[in-house]
Amino acid sequence: MRIGFFPNMGKSTIMAVLKMAAHICREEQIEVYLPDDLERPDTYKVLQIPKENVLPRPEIFKHIDVAFSFGGDGTIIHLARQIFSYNIPVCGINLGELGFLNQIEVHQLQSHIKRIAQGDYTIEKRGHLHAYIDRSTLLRTTKKRSRHRWMSAPFSICALCMLHAKTRIALVLSALLVAF
Repeated sequence: MRIGFFPNMGKSTIMAVLKMAAHICREEQIEVYLPDDLERPDTYKVLQIPKENVLPRPEIFKHIDVAFSFGGDGTIIHLARQIFSYNIPVCGINLGELGFLNQIEVHQLQSHIKRIAQGDYTIEKRGHLHAYIDRSTLLRTTKKRSRHRWMSAPFSICALCMLHAKTRIALVLSALLVAF
């Protein structure tokens, strides 16, 4: 299994959490990838990740099976917008306060990484909704991009399942979200 780490480097605990996650992944024989645009370019060294596993976006999306978003809801939404066309599951690790979209808390990392590595999850598809303004300035919606001009921030409507049984994956913004 290959997991991409997509952290919000502005979080105060980010390096400690990334070290813990990278260690767990090594124990589970999971290959870890990092994007090459992190604020700390030496992050791969600190996490003991091979330099060849540091790739630019979107190239990294072609090499991973699951994407881990480390941060708050904004971090996972940002990643989902980038990764949606690659059909890769996004697993949110909450470093914020509430974490409505992030399904894993830091203290759950070990057990949940093991579950994901063992394939203990299902995929649940979710629809997405984009809004744009056409020439008559009316608000319209569509399921696929077209030649119309888009609003500056397309939005999505989603519902998340909060389950404690088998791990589930939900599709939001046409990206997959790991849910429990």
